[in-house]
Amino acid sequence: MALAHRGIAMSKHTPGPWTVLEFPDEKFVEVRANEGYSIVAHVFFNNGNRDETARLIVAAPELLEACQAARALTPDGTHTSGVLDAAIAKATGEA
Repeated sequence: MALAHRGIAMSKHTPGPWTVLEFPDEKFVEVRANEGYSIVAHVFFNNGNRDETARLIVAAPELLEACQAARALTPDGTHTSGVLDAAIAKATGEA
């Protein structure tokens, strides 16, 4: 279920900003929210791209908001509107 915020539909995910907490001697990083008090995800080594994956996860709240804002300005029936609709649906669990 989406929430209205300044005219933009938002999902009920843990609000950003999210950050990465690194553990130098471990094979994982934590993605955290709420000033580091809530763990959003553990990201383990995956073919050496742990840090890249963690950065993408950390950007997720802002990427969703950007997609929603762009969609509000994009005419229906275009390739761009379809791409944005698919990304928003996937991020909000409506896909």
